[in-house]
Amino acid sequence: MKYLLILFATLIFAATARDALAQHGGGVGQGGSGASQPLNPSSPNMPIYNVMRGGEIQIDVNLWGFVGSPGHYRVPGSTSLVELLSYAGGPTAQARLVDIRIIHADTAAQQRVQTYNLEAYRDDGDLSQNPLLEPGDTIIVSGRALDVFYQAVGIITNVMVIITALINFISFTTK
Repeated sequence: MKYLLILFATLIFAATARDALAQHGGGVGQGGSGASQPLNPSSPNMPIYNVMRGGEIQIDVNLWGFVGSPGHYRVPGSTSLVELLSYAGGPTAQARLVDIRIIHADTAAQQRVQTYNLEAYRDDGDLSQNPLLEPGDTIIVSGRALDVFYQAVGIITNVMVIITALINFISFTTK
């Protein structure tokens, strides 16, 4: 009986942790806009999105962080940063738009990591803050520190509730 309870608690914990990660941007992408479709259904942890436009040559880029659908994107070579974020469903409410980083795969690039401020693009139309993407780029949309802290506290709270319920259940059944 005791082993059955431990197994049951472990299954509940695993399901809750997976759901919490999916809700906070660490889980499965569900597809971006209508222009993109996941190409990798066999691997739910790393969706690949394919965006078609005319006969343009496509490039592969990675999108991480606080966006609607993070993942691997195959996009036209003339895709800008804002277009990619739009394909991914846009930044989440927790995204920190003043600190969007692009890590270039080209090791010969003079500046391998560049930072962009999409609030300047949004507010002033500053086109220098909306670069064209290059093959192999990794785009990182960081979250605001306080929001990330709140998410971590939420996950820890969920885990503690499960542990408390498990302890109460075990102590109740052993009496």
